[in-house]
Order: sequence, then structure tokens, then C-alpha cells
Amino acid sequence: MKFSKTRWIVLVATLGVTCFSTAALRAQPAAKSKTDLGSFVKEIMVLKMEDNQRQLAMWLPFEFFVEATLADSGKKRADVESDLAFLKPYQAVIVQCGTDKTDGTTAYASREEVRSRLVLKLDDGKEILPLEKAPPLVSAAMEAMKKIMNSEGDEGSANMHVFLFPATDADGKAYLDTTKQGKLTLVLKSNWRFKETVIVWHTPFDALTPVAPCRKCHEAVSAKWKYCPWCGEKIESE
Repeated sequence: MKFSKTRWIVLVATLGVTCFSTAALRAQPAAKSKTDLGSFVKEIMVLKMEDNQRQLAMWLPFEFFVEATLADSGKKRADVESDLAFLKPYQAVIVQCGTDKTDGTTAYASREEVRSRLVLKLDDGKEILPLEKAPPLVSAAMEAMKKIMNSEGDEGSANMHVFLFPATDADGKAYLDTTKQGKLTLVLKSNWRFKETVIVWHTPFDALTPVAPCRKCHEAVSAKWKYCPWCGEKIESE
């Protein structure tokens, strides 16, 4: 499967629209997302290639479900966030691992193999395993995503595996505030055919957090940075 940003946007936007009943859609003024979904996808999709190994991970934070749904519906933001609130306590991650063979084909890891390697690692070193079960509505949403991927009809799509992690601790406190500078770390541990691979996503998301150019050198900067890498000036977000 070719990793087209457009196809990922269509995939997740379609899921966002089908996550809740169409009967719940009410006649309202259109509230299209102003977010550049292509830029958002660049922030949440990571492909690592080393030797003959290719390991792809795409984090689907709650904010992406919201923006993708807004881009393809006429609902108000508050209503979309309410409709998708059942996804907020979870972090969804799509993972594909494969090794390229000498004949030009790819040997993909099964869901069970990927799962056995997969953990989220917090800043304090705590490791969180993928969930075994989730509430019916959440499970149905993930199954809808998987069916959309399978409909592509190729082996690569069939081996895109969806995993859920808790987004909060036992007291309901979020492990990560995506509006602030922080990171989410996914570890794919080594096994008999894959090397350990660490994938890190940094927040906040540039697609959602406008930052003016550096006030000193006027170069473009990221909301993820504290200081301009070009001149050292402290970065002020809008």
C-alpha cells in the first residue's frame, strides 16, 4: 500500500462521519474545519525504514477525529466534540510492520506479533500496554476503521493494525495535555526479526496552534519549540 496523505485523510474523515448515527445529524449552519488536514497528517504519521524493515505508526488523537469530521460535515464544532466524546479517554494508534524480501514482496507482521511488541512509554518510564477490550461504541468505531482499510483490497492495508491505549490514569487524569509542549512515545520492542523502534510525537500540534514567525529573524517556527533554532529567540505562541 502506498502511503498517500490524501488516502489517510479520506480514511479518517470517513470514520469520523460514521462514528455516530446519521440520525443524530441536525440541520445547522456549516462549520468547516479551517485546519490543514494534510499538515496534521504529517505530524501524526511516522514511517521508519532501516535495512529491510519498514515500520509505520499513525497516532489518531481526539483532535484529529474532530477536525476530520468537521471537514466533511455541516455540524458545529461543539456538537462534533460531543458526538465523538466517547473516543476522548483513548489513544488510537495504527501500526504496520513489514520486512522487505529479496523477491520484492513484503512479509507483514500479524496483529498478534505487533501487539506483543507494543507499549506506550510515559515520561516517568511507566509502560502502558494496549487495551484488551473497550466499550462497544469505541470498539465499533475501531472496527469501522479496520473495515475501511481492508476495503482497499491489498495486503498492506489488511496489515494495518488498530490499537487502543488509555489516555487517562485510574483517576481520570490525562497522561498528556496535547495543548502544551510534551510528547507521546510509542515503543516497538525487538523480537526475532525486528529491531526495537521508538517513535515519538511532540505536542502541541502545529496544525492547530498558530505561531507567528520568529520576531527577531522572521523565520517560520513550530509551536513545539521553546526557542527559535535559527537565532535563539524565545518563541511566543499566539
